[in-house]
Amino acid sequence: MNQDLKERVNKHWENETCGIRYKADDDIEGIIQGTEDVRYELEPEILEFVQFQKYKDKKVLEIGVGGG
Repeated sequence: MNQDLKERVNKHWENETCGIRYKADDDIEGIIQGTEDVRYELEPEILEFVQFQKYKDKKVLEIGVGGG
């Protein structure tokens, strides 16, 4: 792969981490809340699929992509 292309791709993902485009604020809590609000508005099926409450207080290895 072309080195220039690798550098441009790297720069893009350093500046545009998956899921943070719609951040609501500059403070971390605002970013987290804004990201969650938009994610579940655009992809409401995530909440049913993931079943967060089922895994509450358990150790989970999350290997997805995104703002983490």
